[in-house]
Amino acid sequence: MMRPRILGCLMACLLYPLAAQTASGQGTLETYPVDGSGVLEYRLVTGGQCDDEACSARLVLARGERELSAAELTRAFVADLDPTRHEGCWVTRVEGAHLEICPSLVRLAPELNGVMLSQRRGWDHVRQRQMLFVALDDSLVMVWEQDNGIGGPYWTKAWVTDTDGDGTDEIVSLTEAEGYMPDQTDTWYLVTLGWDPARRDVRRVSEPGRALAAYAVIVGSYPTLDEAREYQERVGYITNEQGRRVGCLPGFRVLSSSEYPRLVPDWFIIAALTIDEAEAGSKLERAKACNPSIDGYLKRVQ
Repeated sequence: MMRPRILGCLMACLLYPLAAQTASGQGTLETYPVDGSGVLEYRLVTGGQCDDEACSARLVLARGERELSAAELTRAFVADLDPTRHEGCWVTRVEGAHLEICPSLVRLAPELNGVMLSQRRGWDHVRQRQMLFVALDDSLVMVWEQDNGIGGPYWTKAWVTDTDGDGTDEIVSLTEAEGYMPDQTDTWYLVTLGWDPARRDVRRVSEPGRALAAYAVIVGSYPTLDEAREYQERVGYITNEQGRRVGCLPGFRVLSSSEYPRLVPDWFIIAALTIDEAEAGSKLERAKACNPSIDGYLKRVQ
């Protein structure tokens, strides 16, 4: 199975950053080619507008030293801090504020690349936003985005991966929603998006060329929804040495096993979902390290 390039803290970028600093204070964090010619390139740069709390970043479309087009990414980094690279993302973090941008090259067509940017900001309530930018007619165009608003009750995530093995990439979008009522489970769904060269836009791919695998990290199964919720609350949080309440199951939801043909029906599972098997294993190890009473296993659910 080809390893997807996740957009988020665990995403691994394909290219190493090209570090640069201009006289104006603008710093180049990443560069990516638009195509194979090497004439046009995308640049993720710092040096945007700042307020007392945060500074913006910019994604620039450039030809040599000439800037053709740019998109402003508001509240990208904590003010007065230089972003550091961590697991494929550019991160600034202080007590009460965590801001990061995760870029990734997207091979849309044999002679056209795009750039996916995933932003996360917040502390207790994390806002997530994913955007796909493409160079069209010497302009930088955002052709797709998804946003989870102020941080719930739904969450978004995206991966870049070649789902059909044709050498170009698709975007796999995951949306998770919290049950609104006490008797409702949480829900999730995956959507695959591919590039349409005729429309010069992304479109939903209803049937990928090969089956899209999804994995669940299951840490509990219960016959009733109430029991599953109680377990999630009981083991999902600990109090650390500083007396702070720490979450050990971020991204885990309470789901109905009946939604997944590979699972025994009529149970309620506490699980986290991903299309990356290695990421699933890491999620389980982090949960167990946070709270040793947590146990679980991995299961392919589609």
